[in-house]
Amino acid sequence: MWARAQNSSLPGALARAAALVLAGALFPASGCGLRVAESPTQPIPCFHAMDCPPSDDPCVVSTCFEQQCAMVAAAQNTVVREQKAGDCRMQVCDGNGHVMEIDDEVDVPADDGNECTIAMCKESAGVHEPGPVGASCGEDGVCNGKGACGACLPEAERCEGNAVATCSEEGAWKTAACPEGRPICAGKACVGIRQIAAGGAHTCALFEDGSARCFGAAGVRRGAYGAPPVPGVVGAVELALGGAHACARRADGTALCWGHNAFGQIGDGTTEGPRPPTQVLGLAGATAIAAGAAHTCAIVGGGKVVCWGRGDRGQLGAKPPGPAGKPPATEVPSPLPASPGGGAPSAVAGLFGATKIALGGRHACALGPGGLVACWGEDESGELGRVRPPSSPTKPRPGPRPTPRLVSVKGIEGAIAIALGATFGCALLADGSVRCWGDNTAGQLGDGTTDTRAESVVVKGVAGATAIALGAEHGCARTEGGAVTCWGKNDHGQLGDGSTEARLSPVLVPGLAGVRALSAGGAHTCVMLDGGAVRCWGGNGAGEVGDGTTSDRGAPTAVTW
Repeated sequence: MWARAQNSSLPGALARAAALVLAGALFPASGCGLRVAESPTQPIPCFHAMDCPPSDDPCVVSTCFEQQCAMVAAAQNTVVREQKAGDCRMQVCDGNGHVMEIDDEVDVPADDGNECTIAMCKESAGVHEPGPVGASCGEDGVCNGKGACGACLPEAERCEGNAVATCSEEGAWKTAACPEGRPICAGKACVGIRQIAAGGAHTCALFEDGSARCFGAAGVRRGAYGAPPVPGVVGAVELALGGAHACARRADGTALCWGHNAFGQIGDGTTEGPRPPTQVLGLAGATAIAAGAAHTCAIVGGGKVVCWGRGDRGQLGAKPPGPAGKPPATEVPSPLPASPGGGAPSAVAGLFGATKIALGGRHACALGPGGLVACWGEDESGELGRVRPPSSPTKPRPGPRPTPRLVSVKGIEGAIAIALGATFGCALLADGSVRCWGDNTAGQLGDGTTDTRAESVVVKGVAGATAIALGAEHGCARTEGGAVTCWGKNDHGQLGDGSTEARLSPVLVPGLAGVRALSAGGAHTCVMLDGGAVRCWGGNGAGEVGDGTTSDRGAPTAVTW
């Protein structure tokens, strides 16, 4: 820096000295800080700074010194008037007449119009950093934490129908359909099936989360409209389907039933219906449950059996009261008017130690210790397995009559499972054979004839069976290799062999392998495969096959969930 005065009234040497002294006093550490304004013709006189022309240098200030205009360096950190906006820098004076830059955290860049970014200064530069994850943006969006507005938060999961939707890092939903073995989505995950159950014209599946989904006849759900969860059914561990009702046993030993209730088969003490899922009154500690055409039974503590619903043929195992003023009948007369039911569960007299139960059209059976089978209820077609001595002209015997008393099925020992149809029954024995008894007009006993049998007969050609299931008039067995054979009535293709011809002995259901469980309904059959997939076939007039149609299916068909 330099300072100079021209045409001063002081002698030249003195003026120069004064200027230097002044400059040194003002800027002792930074060199010359004052210079007198020059003009090619003459100095500019002044009385105050406003008389002097402004400086073109942002860090040099015009001032009046000894009545002459001079230039003085602006004080250190003086902010320069003209700044570049949004560059996170500030121009200031260094005290020596020069401009320098310093950081300015307040001088952030202009808004970029993105709701998911924040303007800020970072490392002496203006940037737009991503805003916090989950902040609202757009109409219904959320910020993804990467500076973009997405539909969801990264790694979030939800169910979209029967698919699991996962949110990507960009905030977009990506769906993956649930596999056939775990067909529904619940609680952000695909859920598998624990049990498949077939009823009169409906089918239900119990899922691993304790929920149930049904399709088929009115009072439950129609397969043509999908299979939404049955409302109120949670914590279920077993399903039982009857003619037009269904029940779910819960882990705590209670049960819910829903559907038709004309005979009190729902167990809520009424005959009103159809009913939504309703708790069975007075039932506690149940370990198994079964449903028939219009009655229901459960095994409770100690292997006792309690039943409720229709009881006009002794199918509840308890003697019905006689007319007013008369004692109860010792034997159920035949026929009896239909009982309206509606009572609470009542115990089957004399039955203890039951391990399994099965219900048919109007009869019931229990599996007890030693593999013995006892039945009660209707006996028009020998479905109780009770063999009577032949009649003679001298000693005529009455025909079969219903009874609430227990009747031991003749010829059955070592049974490990039982199943009942409308008017017949079968038992799976420990050696893998199957024996059946009762009505056989459609060949449902599988012995190659159509002769009704009060005494059990062996189902032909079935060996190594591991499970059995009976429909109204047909039967099926699963063998050790996971194959299925069926026999009996076949008017709706319920045998699964592609025909509608009745089979008097078992035929193989083609295309099935790895069957884990099976169930048979009125005129349809369902199986669950090892991977959890479900196949059904047979009558489908109410959508009970579950493929979204109402056309009968003569071969195993995948259920549409």
